[in-house]
Amino acid sequence: MISTAILLPLFAVTCWAILKQPLGIDGAWWAVLAGVGSLAVGLVSPQEAGVALGQTVDVLTFFGGLLVLAAVLNRAGAVDWLMDRLEAWAGSSTKRLLVGILVLTALLTAVLSNDAAALLLAPAVVQRVRGRGLAPAPFLLGLAVVTNSASLLLPISNPVNLLLLDRDHLPFSQYITTVTPGAMAGLLLTSLVVVALMWHHPARITPATTRPRSSNTHLLAALAGLVAVLALADVVLVLLGKSLGPPTALASLIALMMLGRLQPGAGMEALKQARWTLLPLVVGLAILSAGLQQSHVLNGVLTSVAGGSAGLLGLARVGAATAALAAAVNNLPAAFLVGAGLAATHHLSSFTIPVIVGADLGPNLAPAGSLSTILAFSAGDGPRERPSLTSFFRVGWVAGPAGLLVTLLVVGLVR
Repeated sequence: MISTAILLPLFAVTCWAILKQPLGIDGAWWAVLAGVGSLAVGLVSPQEAGVALGQTVDVLTFFGGLLVLAAVLNRAGAVDWLMDRLEAWAGSSTKRLLVGILVLTALLTAVLSNDAAALLLAPAVVQRVRGRGLAPAPFLLGLAVVTNSASLLLPISNPVNLLLLDRDHLPFSQYITTVTPGAMAGLLLTSLVVVALMWHHPARITPATTRPRSSNTHLLAALAGLVAVLALADVVLVLLGKSLGPPTALASLIALMMLGRLQPGAGMEALKQARWTLLPLVVGLAILSAGLQQSHVLNGVLTSVAGGSAGLLGLARVGAATAALAAAVNNLPAAFLVGAGLAATHHLSSFTIPVIVGADLGPNLAPAGSLSTILAFSAGDGPRERPSLTSFFRVGWVAGPAGLLVTLLVVGLVR
């Protein structure tokens, strides 16, 4: 009881530090400090921390490999190649450009994860739309909303999905048959809302005048093949219940060698561009959540929210509560917190799916709800290029609840 009284406020302060980054220190290191500190003073036992970290090793390896792979793709010019083709297709239509960006965002999110998609696409989108005399803010807003919505499509589309699935051991086949249909319905509705709310932009713009940049087509083809093989391997491995981390890490090393062979020194530059602070962030939060699994207060609250039923109403309650928490404190801490509470009451297996839905889609309700949203917005150069709070809430508070409700309804019906 005493440890809970300390850990819950500590968790809240850590979430605040992750978002606000006081003293200019990256939020990941505040999470590490809180986790190590709670371990040092006995709020979390070494055994609890060991179990929690053991459950995240494969996810950390998987996501670390994806970070490297995304950095290599960016360095090799894959994003520029995609944007050149997208601009050629859009021509002078702003609407086609927006739709193309949303579709490309959804595809990259599904295969590479929401954070990697935002990290790759957002800077390129800003550069391209700025060069055509358009304000980047609406495009960044649409990109952010779609990265969150599309992150539910597959287990590999969001690190949060894997963190929760590793704890519950939910079969891949069940995810595909239960979650993916709801995710597709929610993504479609959300995208339609985004496009409808942004339909007032000028219908025609000056077509792109820059010619597609020269790139090493052999390298791009080899990297595309590597990504395709990795995606197929991930599906097979999840079906077999095997770890995704090692093959993803191996694919990232192969990609680095490909890049380094054709562009000496580019491999090291790609490693420097990878956002490594995501990994210690997960470690710190995992340690904190390990201590909270023994919280009777948290367990009681979550049991009350679920209503003791795994029916449609119970799923909706847990999903909506997780979404609200994700919007308030960021989806990664929210997933850890809710997952820890449900695991302690042995309810996690009943509510893993709505927790994933809420954690993935809740960030559409607040601009700091997910790292992918933060990455997308930070690509803009100052307040004039970044979506305002007013514009975010005007879109997010319509698209977010609509997508969440439709997804939960479909998931509840097919479950």
